[in-house]
Amino acid sequence: MATYEEVLERTQVKNDYYFTMLPWDKGNREAHNADQQRLDQEFRDDLLSAFKPLYPWLNEGCLPTVFGKAWEDGHANGYSEVFYHFENLCEFLDKFLKEMK
Repeated sequence: MATYEEVLERTQVKNDYYFTMLPWDKGNREAHNADQQRLDQEFRDDLLSAFKPLYPWLNEGCLPTVFGKAWEDGHANGYSEVFYHFENLCEFLDKFLKEMK
């Protein structure tokens, strides 16, 4: 389980924590893709563990929707952008849920 600060540090531009180090060549594509999928899952799990203490409503049920939107909006610019989009969505949803009460 990662903290907010750990996930933030891992997503910074010069940090390749969530990138596979396996080469992507003709004979290694399956292993490369499998390792990258593992790291992507670790990133999602880390986001959940980092943000769950701040947003108790965040759980495995809504994570795919929130993460999916953050990924869609930010992944072209790297993991740090996904992190920031995820954070913004959580803040927005938290405010929305509080106003609904």
